[in-house]
Amino acid sequence: MLYAQIAIPKSMPRTLTYAVPAGRKIVPGQRVSVPFHNRLVAGYVISLEHKPASGLDPEKIKEIADILDDEPVFSQAALKLISWMSGYYCSPIGEVCRSALPPRFSQVKGPKLTRPMAPHEATSEMVAHPEFKLTGDQKRAFDAIMGQLRSPSPKPILLHGITGSGKTEVYLRAFEEIGKTGGQGLALIPEISLTPQIVKRFRDRFGDKIAVYHSGLTEAQRQSQWEKMRKGEVFAAVGTRSALFAPFQNLKIIVVDEEHDSSYKQDEGLLYNARDCAVMRAKLEGTVIVLGSATPSVESFANARAEKYLYCNLSERATGAKLPSIEIVDMRCHTPQKKGSLAAATIKAIEETLARKEQTLLFLNRRGFANFLICQACGHVFSCPNCDISLTHHMSPPRLLCHYCDYQVPAPDTCPTCQGCGIIPMGRGTQKLEEELTALFPDARIARLDSDTTSKVQSRKTFLSKMQKGEIDILIGTQLIAKGHDFPNVTLVGVVDADVALHLPDFRSFERTFQILTQVSGRAGRADKPGHVIIQTYQPEHSALIHARDHDYNAFFEKEHEHRKALRYPPFARVANFKFSGNNMEETEKAAETALKILKEKRKTCKLEKEIDLLGPAPAPLKKVRGKFRYQLLIKAANAGKLASILTAAHCPIIQAIPRGCRIVVDVDPINML
Repeated sequence: MLYAQIAIPKSMPRTLTYAVPAGRKIVPGQRVSVPFHNRLVAGYVISLEHKPASGLDPEKIKEIADILDDEPVFSQAALKLISWMSGYYCSPIGEVCRSALPPRFSQVKGPKLTRPMAPHEATSEMVAHPEFKLTGDQKRAFDAIMGQLRSPSPKPILLHGITGSGKTEVYLRAFEEIGKTGGQGLALIPEISLTPQIVKRFRDRFGDKIAVYHSGLTEAQRQSQWEKMRKGEVFAAVGTRSALFAPFQNLKIIVVDEEHDSSYKQDEGLLYNARDCAVMRAKLEGTVIVLGSATPSVESFANARAEKYLYCNLSERATGAKLPSIEIVDMRCHTPQKKGSLAAATIKAIEETLARKEQTLLFLNRRGFANFLICQACGHVFSCPNCDISLTHHMSPPRLLCHYCDYQVPAPDTCPTCQGCGIIPMGRGTQKLEEELTALFPDARIARLDSDTTSKVQSRKTFLSKMQKGEIDILIGTQLIAKGHDFPNVTLVGVVDADVALHLPDFRSFERTFQILTQVSGRAGRADKPGHVIIQTYQPEHSALIHARDHDYNAFFEKEHEHRKALRYPPFARVANFKFSGNNMEETEKAAETALKILKEKRKTCKLEKEIDLLGPAPAPLKKVRGKFRYQLLIKAANAGKLASILTAAHCPIIQAIPRGCRIVVDVDPINML
């Protein structure tokens, strides 16, 4: 008798054992339907055994109902990655399986996977491309990638290239080479908004031999693209984090562009980091991986310093253009005109840019009209009833909106506390900035790009296309405009409120500020016209701003590295965040205290008192979100092995001890500490 360990896509800590029907051929990685709670569900075969696990009565083991596919949906390499992710991120293996496939595969009556009639072998040879010479830095980076492709144990490569240095061209040349010999390549990008531009670059070079995969596609489109990859009809894929699991059989290179970007971390369900998982996939499959960024994460740069990663540097722009000059404007000395958002120096620079028929980007990482409304008479602030946060004032249409749970109410005329009429907006968002600019420059063509104006991929493409064609003079936006875009006629970038994220309760706040300032500054002067950047701030002496002004990543890294070392934060420790939420604040706090007690016991049992620090529990910075009270308990471990030891020992006991009304999520290597 043969028994299969089946992963069910439910919140279950382990696989379930089912008997394989007599005479049926089955292999790991196949989808099956199995009886579960009096109904049939889809499951995934993880492994096969000739006898059931100890303690199971063979007579009571249920049989697999049906085998859903002729072919396995997961290769052996994919199963290894899935098993690693399940263990590392303390997530049910069935949930990892579900995340790794198009949505339709989680249905019993979903598509049937059949063996292709004749396997394809797509290569990059159907296709003309411009012949131009790589710069010296680009050639050295390309040669390093080729060298690792020939290595039996390739090292990850950190490609540190300033904005406009031509990292994408290096990727394209590498893909071109592996495609000539039937190899396959995967390029990950952090956000859907960047997809059209990089897809165009790949399609211009390789025609229709490129698959595109991201969550913005319909279920049918995702299924179609996945099938093209599986059948070998394309030799490369471009996509966001879900493309990590692309079903290539001969994967030779993975590129993670903008590797530092926090969007690679999934923040709901399976809390995985696609960059880190891509590094593990490359290791498991003996594949080259290239991590590219103008502002590498502190962890990746530290790995390069320690020679765990091969380091390649692109220190000059590929076009020969110079990096923009950056000016820091101290807003303590420069009063904004008429209590507006912009300093006189910024307004003058915009006027001069308009006069030269050039374009301006204005970056403000806060959407809406105002941060909040306040009553002048009694000080009442309009807050979300579901979340521990003030409501953002939006003008089109006039309403107060919570950016966490989407609660909204019409903008009020009177104060509910004192019935006064003196309600005023405080702070500013992109809507308010747009209104101010329209008044200042009535003849300018002004557009705003944020999640309020571009809810769909197509609308984003429209905005960016207009910008590319010169049909917009001033583009205002949030982080959607800060990275990846190449607008040759943008010569001025203005940063409004550079201090927004500088002091959030997160150990990465300085790093994020430096990265976003460097990225958005890099949009200026990318062609033959010099660029200029103005950063408005109330903290002009802050090191993150100074190093961004000086284009000095190394100096920033040294300072941040010492800061992290003193506080034992990554890369000097590994961190996991236990997040507790519930309807009742006292019960949620009690659940967190129970978890702390268990963790202390397991720390002692595992003899890890010196290697493990436990911080908290404490209310989360956002104490209440979507009606749930939130507590956090942070674990710091000396290394990944020590962290895994205590999580393995404590995870199940904590889940079993937590009351039914509370929810617990374990976030390993957390990115968002709010």
